[in-house]
Amino acid sequence: MPHTRLQPLVRRIIEGITNTFENGTPEYAYGKCEHLDDGRGYTCGRIGFTTGTGDALWVVEKYVQQRTNASLAQYLPELRRLAALPSCDTTGKENIQQLQGLPAAWAAADREDAALFRRVQDSINEEHYLVPALKFAHKYGVVTPLGQAIFYDTVV
Repeated sequence: MPHTRLQPLVRRIIEGITNTFENGTPEYAYGKCEHLDDGRGYTCGRIGFTTGTGDALWVVEKYVQQRTNASLAQYLPELRRLAALPSCDTTGKENIQQLQGLPAAWAAADREDAALFRRVQDSINEEHYLVPALKFAHKYGVVTPLGQAIFYDTVV
């Protein structure tokens, strides 16, 4: 769809704004994974995929499909269990007891297999956040980069 394609500079600006809010810098933090104590479990990667909302699961599943011996694979059962909890169960979704070691495994995947791990995060971001945000912006006639950035940040 034409309204989901952006000039590279505009895309970088739009994603950089959200990344600054998420990580305090416009640079992507692909290897970052930390517990922010915000009810969403671990927050990981370039846009803050979380174990409590299930989008960290999307990243790990897609990565493990392509790298079957990945150390992240051991976390799949717990990530799936957390993703299946009702969204209002913040106590359950916040639970990271069975995910001890995930931050180190996440960082190792970025360090040891950066090209693939980053490509996976980029594709999840594109599919689930950027493209839907641009479609919403287009639907409401928002065409400026700042307006599109607001839609993207809201969707993220």
